[in-house]
Parts: sequence; structure tokens; C-alpha cells
Amino acid sequence: MIKSLEHASLKCNRKLDLHWVDSSDLEPETLSSSPVKYHTAWKAVCSADGILVPGGFGTRGTEGMISAAKWAREQKIPYFGICLGLQTAAIEFARNVCGIPGAHSAELVEDTKEPVVIFMPEGSRTHLGGTMRLGLRTTLFQQGTEWSVLRKLYGNTVEVHERHRHRYEINPDYIDKLESNGFLFVGRDEKGERMEIFELPSKSETGPSHPYYVGVQYHPELKR
Repeated sequence: MIKSLEHASLKCNRKLDLHWVDSSDLEPETLSSSPVKYHTAWKAVCSADGILVPGGFGTRGTEGMISAAKWAREQKIPYFGICLGLQTAAIEFARNVCGIPGAHSAELVEDTKEPVVIFMPEGSRTHLGGTMRLGLRTTLFQQGTEWSVLRKLYGNTVEVHERHRHRYEINPDYIDKLESNGFLFVGRDEKGERMEIFELPSKSETGPSHPYYVGVQYHPELKR
């Protein structure tokens, strides 16, 4: 991922100034246990020109990721979520825009009553090896998404092929609620069942807008 960012910076004739932030340092518990770490982490986030939340596993630091996504959304800071970064952004949006304060991921809280993110039905909970959704798969841009920034960055194509590595996905039961509030899934799988790309529009008369607030379920940094 670092190399992908470096290559993108060179293409744009820019110098990459990358600051890694331990997302657990953004959480309220750190303010109590280590105020210096907490304020240092938030200074890095608040002064950043863009925020990227990458893929990952486990529960550690996820509330910090959600907080970072909230900051980027509210402050109009460019945001890019990859895999878990897409899921945490969806949770944040469900909590703070859709009015679902208990929104969570079944990966992080197994018995959550508002599972915005769920375990994929065909996955295995007992066999971890080779049971993820893996490999190059097709994502289709939906009709009426010509406005999408990501679609334009892909050259206004109809479909893209990117690599996947995940066991959890956006719960289909929450799609209508998220989209009706402006969290738009501009890219889906070939059956239209799996949410692959979300984006907040740069202009909107009915919902939130953002210059660059996007997330993908796949891992674009692994393509080549």
C-alpha cells in the first residue's frame, strides 16, 4: 500500500508525506491512560490533507477508525477506506447520519443488534484457511453513476477488476437505509448483491456531499 501511494504521488508530481497513526490512540481510553499519545494521534489526523483507513482484522483500534472516518466526513477531508476502511465508514454513517446509534459489525461485536456488517453466508467460521472471498473479481458501476469520482479515475469504465480478501460484507438489510441518506454504493458485484464501492457525491441537493469520501471492499493496492 505504501508503494502504491508513492507511485500515485510520483504520477501527480507530488511528494508523499505519510504519517501512520495507531487508531487505538484515537480512542477515549487512551486519553485517560496516555494523554500525550491521544493528542499526538489526533494532531496527525486533524492536520492531514487526506485520511486512508486500510484493511485489517480484529477489534483493536476499530472505534478509532470510526472516529477518523467521522472527522473526515464532517470536516470535508478526503477519505479513502479499503476493505475494513469501507466497513468502518459505513458503521460511522449509520450511527451518526442514519440515526442507528447501535450500528456495528458482527465481526467486532458478534451479538450486535444492528449488524451493518455481517459474515458472508458462504464463509466458514471454523476453517480459516482459504475460506475468504479471494482473488480478482468484477465490480460493475451502477446506472446513473457517471458523476462518481472513482468511476472517472478508472477512465469512465463500466466495470473494474480488483483483488479481494475478506470474510465480512455490508449487510443487504441496511443498503436502502444507507443509500436513502446519501451513502451511495456506486459499484456492486455482477449479481448486484455485494457492495464493492461507496461514495458520497460531491454535490447533492437532498443529502450529504463531500469532495472525496470513498471506500472499496476490494484491495486495489494488490492488483499488480
